[in-house]
Amino acid sequence: GTTVLLTTHDLTDIEQVCTRVMVIDHGRLVHDGDLAGLHALGESERMLVLDLERELPAVSVPGARTVRVEGPRQWLAFP
Repeated sequence: GTTVLLTTHDLTDIEQVCTRVMVIDHGRLVHDGDLAGLHALGESERMLVLDLERELPAVSVPGARTVRVEGPRQWLAFP
C-alpha cells in the first residue's frame, strides 16, 4: 500500500480520497481511524473552552474530561 500525507480543513477532500484519518491538534493525536469514527467523535462530545484570568491547574468538572490546558485556557469535553 501507499501512504500519502494530506493536510486539509475540508472534510469533503478527506471523504473522497481517504480510508484512514489521523487528526492532529496542536501536535497531539486526537483521532486515528476511519471516517465513521471521526463523525461519531464529533457527534458524541461537546467541547467547552474556558478562558480563565490566569493559569490554573486543570479544572475538575464532574462528567467532563480535560482535553488540553494551555496557559489560562482549558478545553473540557462532555459526552
